[in-house]
Amino acid sequence: MVHVWRRFRDRTINRAMLQVAMGPVRATFHTLLVQRTRRWSASDGMDQALLDHEDTRSGRLPARSGSI
Repeated sequence: MVHVWRRFRDRTINRAMLQVAMGPVRATFHTLLVQRTRRWSASDGMDQALLDHEDTRSGRLPARSGSI
């Protein structure tokens, strides 16, 4: 991950290439966040906030757990 970021920062790769290279990292991070929010219902809310942020960046509505 750091190697890819350095290549982007040094302008060896462009933003589109950075996004493609970071795809597997983002997917893994998303999976870990979802597992954590399901496993620990009494978390501090940061996990859900990160998932909500991810949803808003992708154009999806935030997936809320629990009742409103």
